[in-house]
Amino acid sequence: MSSDAESEAAKLKQQAQKRQEEVAKAAGVSVEELIASVKSGTGTVYNDKTEVLKENLLSAMKERLICVASTGLDSNKSQTNVILYYSVAVALLFLIGGQGILF
Repeated sequence: MSSDAESEAAKLKQQAQKRQEEVAKAAGVSVEELIASVKSGTGTVYNDKTEVLKENLLSAMKERLICVASTGLDSNKSQTNVILYYSVAVALLFLIGGQGILF
């Protein structure tokens, strides 16, 4: 049992070390600097403060805006009033369906 627990602890330590390296790389500091700043409480690393994330977010937002713009919505072109069409269709169905009851 103790060897299983020790091997599990070793795996968890390796995973933690990999995560620390990833966070330090994203923050642009060394692992030692990251650990020191977290222990001292002076520095906290958030994902939104890294340059890589900002660049990815910017390009993702540009792609999203391009997709929305290409859906055919144009501010210079008048849009059809679909609510009017739906209300006319409902009124016609109401009149057809209520012929024997309403009049």
